[in-house]
This record gives sequence, structure tokens and C-alpha cells, in this order.
Amino acid sequence: MGKKLILVLCSLVIQVGLIAQSNYSNFKTTISQLSKVPDTSPTFPFAYQQGVAYRLAYERSSLTGSHEFYQQYINDSKVLGSGLKVHYRHNGEIIVQTDNCITPNFKATNKTLEDSNLVWINSNSGLILTQLSEVQSPDLTENNEIYRDESGTVIFERSMNHLFHAPDSIAAFHVFFPDPITSSKSSYGGGFVDNNDQNNTSLQNEIYLKSIEAKFENDTFWLENDYIKMVQLGSTVKPAAHSKNGTFFYNRSELGFEDANVYYHITRLRAHMDSIGHSKLGKRQIWSDAHGLAGSDNSLYASNTNPPRILFGTGGVDDAEDVTVVVHEYGHALTDFAAPKSNIGLERGALDEGLCDYLATSYKTQISNYNWENVFPWDGHNEFNTGRLANSKRIYIEGEILDPHSRGEIISSALMEVYFDIGKNLTDQLIYESFYFLDNGMTLPQYGNILLTVEEELFEGLYKEDLCTALKNHDLITSCFVSLAESSARIIDFKIINSEGFANNNGALSFKSTSKIESVNVYNSLGKIVAGYTTNEGPIKIPSQSFTNGLYILEVKTSNAIYRHKVVKRF
Repeated sequence: MGKKLILVLCSLVIQVGLIAQSNYSNFKTTISQLSKVPDTSPTFPFAYQQGVAYRLAYERSSLTGSHEFYQQYINDSKVLGSGLKVHYRHNGEIIVQTDNCITPNFKATNKTLEDSNLVWINSNSGLILTQLSEVQSPDLTENNEIYRDESGTVIFERSMNHLFHAPDSIAAFHVFFPDPITSSKSSYGGGFVDNNDQNNTSLQNEIYLKSIEAKFENDTFWLENDYIKMVQLGSTVKPAAHSKNGTFFYNRSELGFEDANVYYHITRLRAHMDSIGHSKLGKRQIWSDAHGLAGSDNSLYASNTNPPRILFGTGGVDDAEDVTVVVHEYGHALTDFAAPKSNIGLERGALDEGLCDYLATSYKTQISNYNWENVFPWDGHNEFNTGRLANSKRIYIEGEILDPHSRGEIISSALMEVYFDIGKNLTDQLIYESFYFLDNGMTLPQYGNILLTVEEELFEGLYKEDLCTALKNHDLITSCFVSLAESSARIIDFKIINSEGFANNNGALSFKSTSKIESVNVYNSLGKIVAGYTTNEGPIKIPSQSFTNGLYILEVKTSNAIYRHKVVKRF
């Protein structure tokens, strides 16, 4: 049986019309074997059928609540990519539950496998019992899970690499910020070419002096903190660049430059995540090698090592010199932490690529919006790599044959539209929270609807219209459930300016209107007026410093009508 015969990707996991036919009559019927019973009980498909059980595989907590994944087992062996995911509010109410659970329909087998590491693989002819083995080279260029049936035939094989195609003291760094193409507002060519890592005046002029915390131990500064540790990986693990005086001053022809560049930007990204309430996401140390993969032109995140690892290739332009590659690969580490081992499925893989491209573009664009749409502007968009775009007009077409990275452009482009509508902090906060809701086999439209649910939980629908518009622009959802009349009236009559700044305690709300704004009343969540403004003394401005954190309703009276709009004060 060849691998082409059996597609185990989770988008094909649910088989319509399968009838439960167990070949194991001696296996006792069980109900759900749960290691935790939540306050609100979810519904477990096939839980009362012969041999079916569920076990809590992992749980996570986030801003909206808690997230649990129950792995499906049949006859005491797990089913690859199958289970139930449940998301709870903090009060124990279920927000949403998703499942891709399998009907216990078996392909005939003699069950001669004896290893305890047995896994069911779903196929067109039913469930096949397989034995899992791992093949992993010291440099991680080969890092695969292999599933064989009782005859030793390879049924399914998957790579565990997601490919690119506490601190003590302040240390000083020479880094690209964000990359030499963007900071110089140029394009690849002339003085801005890789040239086998050689330095030149053009590239040296794009090196910035920055400072950030590093680990100080035994009279030495190390590129290590709670989230990232720079190392040299191979058959043995060796320290990366380190310093006695707290300075990591290198030019790009020196190996220490890439070490410093990766460490600085991931640490800076983590500080941003902490500032918007996502300090728990990915709270573990990742080992990273800025000169890995034996010089190949690729990068990867390996999820199945201990600790997890990120390796950056040095072929073409060194990947560790392009901050969008650095953040993209770290993004894979974040999605894997929030929803472990959930990246199974054709569209699910593309979704991960698109989300990580968004994180990379968001990070870069906050530094400079020059050619913001170019993902990998230094490592790509040249003779080595075509790069990707975050402003694609591509729409979602079910069944369209696309590689994961091209399909991922649909997601990253939609999310960047939201970024420019409501701002970086709010969009990042929404996207990071959505990571906990990722699941095996998830399609792009399913993610679009999940994103609307997460927005409602975080912001109570305040940015639903902006989100809906972006998702509909790429055919990721079919309906926004927003009144068209209300939407048109708001767009035509007035617009609120700086809602993100108000939310983050950074500046005042103001208004732009095609008709005269006469007054604005501000109500708290209890319906009580807490402030009132008129245009008697000029244009209305509502200072953020005058309000405590919470949800407010603006009642805006214009010469045409009265409108109500929600705003939030979060910091």
C-alpha cells in the first residue's frame, strides 16, 4: 500500500457514511475516560460506541478563558489528528467546541504489532493500526515521524520541521532594524547583495545600535533568557556568541552578528507580547542556531525536540539576518505551544504559514512601512527566493490546488487589512489569542469564523465590522451579521479617530464627519452617563486619561441622526 493511496491529512479525516464495524469483540465498551470533568460538559462524539475513549491531552489558559484538547482513542490507541477541542470562558461556560473525531470503522488486521506506541491512521478503507517511529539526524535536516502497518509498509510519513520556503543585565547589540532593504528604502542589488556574507559600506550603514536584557553569569553575558537561547547545534551543543563586557558588536561577515540579530528581535517581540497581555503564550525556552541546516537556504522550527529548536540556514542571504524570517519561525513555536501537535491538514498547514507571515509583517511594519507588503524583503525578493506578499488580492476557493505558502497569503493579507483598520496592538492581541483555538484539519473559512468568535470574546464586537470586511474581501466568510444600513450610515456620516490610541491610554478620541456633530455622551457598561461633550468650544476630543479601563458606549448626535458606538479602554 503506497503513501499516495492514503491521505491522512486532517482535512480528509472525517469519512462520510462510515458504519461502526469493530473487529475487536473482546474490547469492553467504555464511556469517555476523562482525566478532568469541566463545569460544563462537552459532547463527545461516538463516546458510547465500542472501544472509543477520550483523554485530556493538554490545556492552555489565555485572555478569553481556557482551552482543552481531548485526544480520541480507539481500543487504547490514539487516532492521529482526531479529537475534541473545547474552549471555555473564565466562568466555565463553553465558547465553542470543535471536533474531527473518527467513527470506529476498521480495516481488517491481525493486530500483530507489539510496540506500545501504536497509532490509528484513517484511510479511505477504514482505520489502520500503525507503529510510530522517528528518524532524526543530529543537525535536524531529517526529522520525520514514520507510521508503518503490521507488514512494515509505510502508511504515513510527516516532517516535524515547519519550514520557511529571565534576564539579568542590559547588553548592547549591533543589528539590522529591521533589515537593510527596508531601513535603507532600497531594493536588492548594487551594494545591497549578499556576496557570500561580505560586509560593505552600504550594509554597514544599516546596522543599528540597540540594547536589551541578556543573561549575565560567571562574568559573561550570554544570549539567553526565558524564551530563547542561542546555541550551536549538531552532534554536540555548543554556546553561541557571548561577551565579557556586554557588547555584541559584529558586522555581517562575522558569525556573531546573526546570533545577536536573532536574540535581539525575539526578545523585543516577547516584550511586545507581554505589553498586550500575552506573556503566557509560548512561555518556554527555545534553542536557536543562527547557522544551522548545513548551509542550506531554508529555516525551520522543530516541535518534537526537547527543548524545541529553531534553525536558520545560511544559503543565499543568511535567514537570521532577515527579521521577518526570524519572527515567522518563532511564530510556529507560538502556535505549537498554544495548540500542540495540531498542524495536520492541507489548509491547516497553510493557515499556520499565513499566521506566521502576518506576525512577521506586523513586526516589520511597526518599525518601517516601506514596502510593508514584502515578506522576507532581504532574504527573498531576489535571485535566491521569490519572497511572499501580505497584500495579495487572492480569494479563498474551496478545492483550489495551491502550495501552503501561496494559500497562506490569503490569511496574512486579510489580517494586514485588519492591522491597518484597527492598529497593530489590537490586531496582534486578537491573532495571538486565536492561536489557542487552532485545531487539526481546520480550514481557512473555519478559522475566519473562529476569529469572529474570539473578537467577540475579547472586544465584545467592537471591531467586528472591520474584521468582517477584511475576511469577506478574501471570501473567508460568507456573512458578517452586521446591519448594512447601520454600517453605511456610520461610514457616510462620521468616523471615530484613534480608537486604538484611546484603548491603550495613548491619546484622545476625535471625530471626522460629513455632517455637523452636535454632542457626544459617554455611557459606562451600566448605562450611566459618565461624560458629555458639545461642539460649543470647538471640535470634540475625548481624552483617554479621563477614563478607567472598561467598555464605553458613545452616543453621537449629528445633524442627521443619533448613533451609538462601542469603545474600549484596556490599559
